[in-house]
Amino acid sequence: MNHADGERVVGRLDILNRAMAAFSNHESAHALIDAWTICEQLIQQYWTDYVERAGGTLTMSDGLVVERMNARRRQLLEGTAYPVSVVLQVLELAGEISHERFRTLNAIRSGRNGWMHDMRAVDADLARRALLEAAGMLDDRYGFQIRLAPTRGLSG
Repeated sequence: MNHADGERVVGRLDILNRAMAAFSNHESAHALIDAWTICEQLIQQYWTDYVERAGGTLTMSDGLVVERMNARRRQLLEGTAYPVSVVLQVLELAGEISHERFRTLNAIRSGRNGWMHDMRAVDADLARRALLEAAGMLDDRYGFQIRLAPTRGLSG
């Protein structure tokens, strides 16, 4: 892991810590937003890895060897042309993420969008799922063993 990757990991762990604190303080929306931030960043890394692996060369029927990913195609695929909802669809269909993770991430994304665009309340269970999914994605990406037990503090 290079220095920049290390900084990203530390930043993501800091965000996860803030999300846990928000959840404990009954701030489900803030917990969900912070957890989704981690998830969306890691989804983008899954996507970049997938596109990178799809590159290389192909041999055409006439024997000509061509680059599968020219600069224009790579720029299109690695840019922001595709919303995360589409990226998730492709990653699941390509077997890059499990169907269970796909469903969970879509539920979290939908909850995040509901809060951001319509100010819909965020259910504590969804915020808890977002925390656990963010930790699971960090585990998968970096080989951590983050053990979360999201609990709510006493209010009053």
